[in-house]
Amino acid sequence: MLLEQLLFIFVSFAIFVYMFFRMIRRNDTTYVTILVLEAMGIALNFLEVLFDIKLNVLFMILKYVLAVLIPIIVIVLERQKIYLFEATNFIKAKIYLMLGNNKKAKEALLNILDKNKESYKAHKTLAEIYEKEGGMRKAIDEYVQAIDLDKQDYNSYYKVAKLLDGLDKKDEASQMLFNLLNKKPDNYEASILLR
Repeated sequence: MLLEQLLFIFVSFAIFVYMFFRMIRRNDTTYVTILVLEAMGIALNFLEVLFDIKLNVLFMILKYVLAVLIPIIVIVLERQKIYLFEATNFIKAKIYLMLGNNKKAKEALLNILDKNKESYKAHKTLAEIYEKEGGMRKAIDEYVQAIDLDKQDYNSYYKVAKLLDGLDKKDEASQMLFNLLNKKPDNYEASILLR
């Protein structure tokens, strides 16, 4: 029991300090939520030790989930390049899109791009929103940003060419289609649009 308490205190405090400095380094207030959850788990442990009580199984599980499991999941996701701020804002954007609030969705995506200019998903989603709204030039700019970040995004090549064609920029559209067909010769839609 004592060894488990000591191990919990050491691990949870180390994770808390790590997450705190992560928040400071990234200048990202999204980590405050994680820190509060961790503090709640540590507080449960503190109450258990202070009052010499044995927590029931539910509170023991809750203590470990809040103070250890959730922060470790966040750390693992970040190692996979899935950042908390970006993920929460992207989820917000998707929810706003489902609710039909494009303005709020764009705000959430632009928040991502303020912190991380190299977010492929944010550029691509923003391009799709601009395209639906009829902002073809902005859509082209965002699709080009997405292509710069993922050279294998053949769909965006096609979209840029189609938008350029719609803006009567036939030469630029043809150039994009030739680039696409050089990279992916079996793209049927590009071949049709080129004719």
